[in-house]
Amino acid sequence: MNRCTSARVQSFSVLSLFLASTLAWADPAATVVQFKGNVLVIQGDQKVKASNNLKIDEGATIQTMPNSSLKLQMADKSVVDIGAGTSLKLTTAKGGVDKNVDLALEEGKLRAFVRKRKPHEKGKFTIRTKSATMGVRGTQFLASSVKVGSDFKSSFFCFNGSVFVDDAAGNRLADLKPNQFIAVQARESAPGAAVRMEGEAPKAAPIPRSVSEKISSDSFLVSPDTAERVLETALMPNRRGGDRLPPPPGGSGPAIDPNRLALPPPPAPAPSGEVPPNYNP
Repeated sequence: MNRCTSARVQSFSVLSLFLASTLAWADPAATVVQFKGNVLVIQGDQKVKASNNLKIDEGATIQTMPNSSLKLQMADKSVVDIGAGTSLKLTTAKGGVDKNVDLALEEGKLRAFVRKRKPHEKGKFTIRTKSATMGVRGTQFLASSVKVGSDFKSSFFCFNGSVFVDDAAGNRLADLKPNQFIAVQARESAPGAAVRMEGEAPKAAPIPRSVSEKISSDSFLVSPDTAERVLETALMPNRRGGDRLPPPPGGSGPAIDPNRLALPPPPAPAPSGEVPPNYNP
């Protein structure tokens, strides 16, 4: 072997080791910060139960059982809280300069604190449901998706910052500003067929400022499940008998008044310098 060939082999070996080391230390798609109850993480053919500091890869699906929840720190340093009875796929989640996150919310609800991209950073933060797609521009928001028969219902609530919402066909429905929400309903004409809206397209509607501020406040610690119930009551008081919420399904205790909410302090979060210290919904 001549010197030239030997030098090429050595250079290739060094490059291979460097790439292997880089891949080995690559950031995961998400890391579990906190969890409660029974939460499954499905990665390929493997199913594992959630645990603190569990690293989750792109393509994984997270399933929370009843009375369960999960807090994730994403690769882009955003924080996502997943409510009970939710199925969420981490389609894409990258950190670094290319902060690109794409989540598929099959069913259930999530709340998120998304950091605004800096001028030099690329990528978007997107939530996809069967009936709509939401693009986030740095905000706190709540998203929910539920299937009733052949109908898919998605709701998006913007507490601060801004988000845009498109229908399943990619048509722009709304640019939500702080204290606004939109509910999108679409129908599946046949199993596996395209999901389409029927009738007039929905429009953005206001969220009472006092309710939005309570839910988005750093000092108001609330789960996605409670946030959804508070919003439903504030926006549709007659649907649930006035301004008071009944106890959670299967739970006990007095009804909840959304104007007099007081929750006990949560347990201390797992160590992480990137999670906002007072953000613990």
